[in-house]
Amino acid sequence: MKRVLLFVAAGAFAAGPWVSCAGVFDPAFRVTQTLGDTTIATPDAPSFTSLENEKAYPYGSRLKTDRDGSCVLVLSVGNECKVYAGATLTLQENPNDAKAKGVALENGKVDVALEKGFEANNAFMVETHCMTATALEGGQFSVDAMTESDLHGVLVACQDGKVKVSGPQFEIPFLDKDDWVSVSCSVDKGFTRIKNLKGTYEIRLWYTDGDPRVVELTPDMMVKIWRKRAASADAWLVTILIVSPTGQPVETLSGRITGALSPTGVRAADWLNILTIASPTTVSAPVLPGYGYPGGVVPPTPTPVGRGRDER
Repeated sequence: MKRVLLFVAAGAFAAGPWVSCAGVFDPAFRVTQTLGDTTIATPDAPSFTSLENEKAYPYGSRLKTDRDGSCVLVLSVGNECKVYAGATLTLQENPNDAKAKGVALENGKVDVALEKGFEANNAFMVETHCMTATALEGGQFSVDAMTESDLHGVLVACQDGKVKVSGPQFEIPFLDKDDWVSVSCSVDKGFTRIKNLKGTYEIRLWYTDGDPRVVELTPDMMVKIWRKRAASADAWLVTILIVSPTGQPVETLSGRITGALSPTGVRAADWLNILTIASPTTVSAPVLPGYGYPGGVVPPTPTPVGRGRDER
C-alpha cells in the first residue's frame, strides 16, 4: 500500500507590513497571538512556564505548544514566525553574529514570513534533524517536521522568495515560489531520502571529494542516500540512488568523502549556511507507530501530525 504525504498550506501568515528598507532583527523576540496551552523555558529559567502574550523573550529559549496551542513569534516589524500546535523548538542566534537568527525545530510546523530585503541586514534559517532551510531573500515558507519511531520526516514548502535546503550529502540551492520538497532520514542519518513534491529545481549531491553531481529534480523524482563511516575515522562511504517519477532507477553514484563534515553531513568546505545551530540531543516528539525499514526497504515519508493521509 502506498502512502503519500499530503501537505495543506493552511493558516494565514501573520505578517506585518512590507517595507522597502529592512532593519535588523530585534535583540529579543516578542510573542503574540498566543492560543491554548503554550509554554516556554528561558536560558536563565529552564523550567517551563506559560507564555505571556506580548512579552519579549531572549534567544536560547525553548518553546512548546500543546495540541490546542499556537503563537506568533515577532523577530522585528515585518518578520514573524507562526508556530502551530504540537511543536517543540528553540529560538537561536549565531553567537558570532547577532544578526543571524534561527529556529531549531524538533517537531511541529512553523510558517516564516520575512520582509522583502531582510537579507541585507539579517539571516534566518530553520534547522531540523534531517536538513536546514535557509532563507535567501524575503518571502514566506513553511517547515513541518515530525518523528515516527526511528524515522524523521520534514516538509519544506516555499510560498514566496527563495529558500536553500541542505542536508547529509545534498543541497538544493534554492526552492522558488510553489516549490515543495520532502526530506526523511534515519536517526543516525545513515539513510536520507529527498522527494520532489512540487515544482522543478536543482539538487547537488556530494559522494566524492570532487565537485558535486548536479541533477534536475522534477515532480515525484527521488534521491536516496546511504552513508557509513569508513575504516578511517575521517572518511565516509556514500552511495546515492537517483529514482525517476515512476520509481525506476536512473543513476547510481558511489564514492568516498574525506575530511571534516558539517553536523548534517556535507563536507565542511561545502557547507554554505551562515548560521550554525546545534541539533537537539533528544527529540521530544511522541513515538508513533512507524513504518520502519527492515531488510533495506526504504520507508515512505511520514505524514506530519495533524495532516491527512491518502492511502492508495
